[in-house]
Amino acid sequence: AAVKKTAQEETEKEFKELGREDPKRLQRLKEENEETVNRARFLEIALIPHQEASAWFGDDAHLTKTHEFDDWKRATDLVLTMEHEGAPLHLAIDVTVSQHKIRDKVDEIERRIRDGYLTDIEYFKDPKTNKEERLQFVPRVILPMAPATLDELKEITVNFFSKEQGDKKRREAAENSALAYAILDTFIRQLERYKKIAVVARKSRIVSRIDVVLDALRVRRDEREKISGPRMLDNFQRQVA
Repeated sequence: AAVKKTAQEETEKEFKELGREDPKRLQRLKEENEETVNRARFLEIALIPHQEASAWFGDDAHLTKTHEFDDWKRATDLVLTMEHEGAPLHLAIDVTVSQHKIRDKVDEIERRIRDGYLTDIEYFKDPKTNKEERLQFVPRVILPMAPATLDELKEITVNFFSKEQGDKKRREAAENSALAYAILDTFIRQLERYKKIAVVARKSRIVSRIDVVLDALRVRRDEREKISGPRMLDNFQRQVA
């Protein structure tokens, strides 16, 4: 029997093949340092710790950073795992800080839905068991982060994790930030839009899958509204909703 390649081996193979077939594109990918740095700061320093520490997206939810392969090949930076009616639900998240890329990303998701496809995650690491598995037919959304929102998130993170005396109120304000509501609302608005496209395209399986994820997200958004109140999307985020 053939030995399954590791995620690292698959990634290296893909990059080598791209280097042979399209060296200019590979060079462009390597030069996109600004977005990579901003996304890394957002993912690793801020959003994941906030979910673990203050359950921005629900007590039973987990955020998992994807492997480089799924980041590059599946346009997925994070996977949000939620418990819903006793079973895990997954949502693929594509974080972008580049305004000019948003329309192309939305168009690609919508085209795949019309063709009957959602997203597969090849190397998902289960947050509970730490075992690697493949996820299939996962709805994907875009999380656009404007520079001002990134700065806000940085300030919230500094306040929340501050250990200095007298910072209790600032930590509470960070924990109860309406930014969590705005992010959930962004996901919901996108999925509602994608559902309409699936209905018109008569992709009933996609409609059903999106409906279940929408139910879980709406519960979490309602919970955040009780904590922080609603928050309107900024102009950057409206482009995807």
